Amino acid sequence: AQGISLSALLDKAGITEYTTVSVVADDSYAIDVAAEEVAGSGKVFLVIAENELPELVVFGDSNSKRNVSGVVRLVIV
Repeated sequence: AQGISLSALLDKAGITEYTTVSVVADDSYAIDVAAEEVAGSGKVFLVIAENELPELVVFGDSNSKRNVSGVVRLVIV
């Protein structure tokens, strides 16, 4: 599996101003991640395994429901 931090992904896309990122799965499950969390070093990643949809992983978060499998869309607010 390979991964990229969500902040690096947004930087590469030229997105610098936002307050939240809504992460939506293929089953319509969604969670919001605050800009402060995204900016936190080494905390929020998209992990991609071969032939799989990406998975959002929030390291150090005690709420495992914030790890989202089958990510199909990011909504930047």
